[in-house]
Amino acid sequence: MRFQKHNSSGFTLIELLIAIAIIGIMTAAVIPFMQRMQTGYERKKFIARVNSLAQTAWQQAIITGVVHRVLFTMAERTAVVERDITKSVLSKKLEFKPIAVESASMSWPASIEIRQFIIAGVDEMKRSTARRTTTAWFYVIPDGMTQAVTINGVDKDEQVENKPKQFGLVLNPFRAQFKVYDVFQK
Repeated sequence: MRFQKHNSSGFTLIELLIAIAIIGIMTAAVIPFMQRMQTGYERKKFIARVNSLAQTAWQQAIITGVVHRVLFTMAERTAVVERDITKSVLSKKLEFKPIAVESASMSWPASIEIRQFIIAGVDEMKRSTARRTTTAWFYVIPDGMTQAVTINGVDKDEQVENKPKQFGLVLNPFRAQFKVYDVFQK
């Protein structure tokens, strides 16, 4: 009886263990790198979406010839673009309704906290000393002009000197575009 030699094309147990060890080492090296890349991702996403809302309100105000506002609800961490639906020009109070455009609303994560919402030099978040305001908004008029707006916030996911990372957003009233700063703005 003759024995035939079989050339097996599989892996030995040692080869498999070495491959798994190499994958483990590479994973341990890559995960911290990937986490560093994501630092600030939520903040950048928030800023991009706020800019998108401002642009949507700006475009809709120009197209429709109607006052629009961007309403922020701090407790729910949401913002929405609304249009004026006031029926009478003599009405003392404007009425608003959310617009039906896909890019007209947003929400943000709990890691992003708005600390100041300054309209024309007044911090709407501290308007009343008895209670903090839970909503704030700015208007966009039909010619495309916006109010002077500054939004100051923190990103609690990113720490700088053991404090949450600050950011400031200042709205250009002519272009309805926010400029981003790494510190609070006045």
